[in-house]
Amino acid sequence: MTESGNIISNWMLFILFAAVAGAVQYIIFYFREKGKNLATKEDVADITRKMEAVKQQFTNDTEKLKNALAILANVQTSVASVERNAIIDFNKSLFSYLNLIRTGLPIHDSSSNEELDKFLKRLEGMRQHTQQDLILFNLFIKDRTLLKESAELYTKALAAESELFKDILAVQAINSEYQRTDKADIEARIRKQREHKAQLEQIISKQTQTYTDQIHAFEISFQNHCRKYIYRLIELGEKV
Repeated sequence: MTESGNIISNWMLFILFAAVAGAVQYIIFYFREKGKNLATKEDVADITRKMEAVKQQFTNDTEKLKNALAILANVQTSVASVERNAIIDFNKSLFSYLNLIRTGLPIHDSSSNEELDKFLKRLEGMRQHTQQDLILFNLFIKDRTLLKESAELYTKALAAESELFKDILAVQAINSEYQRTDKADIEARIRKQREHKAQLEQIISKQTQTYTDQIHAFEISFQNHCRKYIYRLIELGEKV
């Protein structure tokens, strides 16, 4: 039997006991007043009406209790659902944001400042989406470990994006200089192409180190704690 079922049973027993006790007290008082004379048909009818009234009151109180517990169970289920969705939504947006930082840079189109600008706008949109989900996460989740880890992970993601942003600006500067270079100046154009390649190699290296290795351990820990928290919510929901 569930916890709410046990509560209902206990309250039903309590109400029934109170009703029976009250009826017994009434009968004792009634016959004491009658001088312990035998009850007439009128007396029996009156007692029967009293017992039926007690029975009806018991039924009404039981139904009210059941309804109240049902509402409480629905509220608990709704809160657990909101918490679960807050965790899932934040994980989806956060790790999409991190994956874009790691692998989203359009390497093949990196000589086009227009394509790089499109990437930076995508990155900004993903960051804003993640920040919105983090606000809801902080609003509904009370677990201190999850709150601490989510803040640390988001801060590291912001730092990685800031580093990537500066590197992309450097690539765009090289692209602009290359475009301004006289096409007849072959040596200058080759030099800019080499600078462009070196800058891209630096970005790729950071994607493996700064953007990935330094964040990976935090990701694993956060995901594990989120998973355990959701399992607890599911278990609590099954007990309601």
